[in-house]
Amino acid sequence: FPSHDTDPDIWIKKIEKRVENASKNKIIVLIPDVRYENEARWIKKNGGFLIHLSRMGIKPANFEEKVNDPIVKNIADVKIRWKTFTNEKETCNYHLSKLFLNQGWTTYGDFK
Repeated sequence: FPSHDTDPDIWIKKIEKRVENASKNKIIVLIPDVRYENEARWIKKNGGFLIHLSRMGIKPANFEEKVNDPIVKNIADVKIRWKTFTNEKETCNYHLSKLFLNQGWTTYGDFK
């Protein structure tokens, strides 16, 4: 199976056209679980906004994550950290509302 080790751009190649088409149609694209510097830089290069999420008390799952996560975090536009055991919807609403306010973005109603 192809992997990031054999092709560092494997995940970019898998979503590139879909993201391009969505953007042309003014559709907001969410890409979860960005793990590598090249992916983060690709998002930024294509006009994306990178949000780094972390949970308090959770350590990297493996050596690869331990090495790459600080790099991706450094590239991120916004860093959000929250407690592991919380009301996720309430916590997410709080952080997204704060982010939208700080960025001067608009939204209608709660995030679902």
